[in-house]
Amino acid sequence: MQLIRMVTLVALVVTAQMPVQAVAQTLGYSDADNPSQAVGMMKTNVFSAQVLLRECSARLPGQAVDMAGQLKWWQTVEAHDIERAEHYWAEMAEKQPAFREQLVQTEAYLK
Repeated sequence: MQLIRMVTLVALVVTAQMPVQAVAQTLGYSDADNPSQAVGMMKTNVFSAQVLLRECSARLPGQAVDMAGQLKWWQTVEAHDIERAEHYWAEMAEKQPAFREQLVQTEAYLK
């Protein structure tokens, strides 16, 4: 009887998490455990790429055009996921402004 309860409980937990995991997968980050993590990961990548382009272009001006082109190519390929992440990031940051502080810390770390 105990075994049946445990199996039922495990099945319910797995079934309950399936919709959340399905949404996370559509955001392009299979490493994320939930949609919020996927959005945060994509926003951090987009933000980091812009900071790195700015910093690297200042240090290596001869390669600035090539680096900007590579960033533009990536942004074009990932445009759909980036747009979705930006949309959800704006909603998340409005509810929890501390999320914006994480980007400031990310920029300081990258410099």
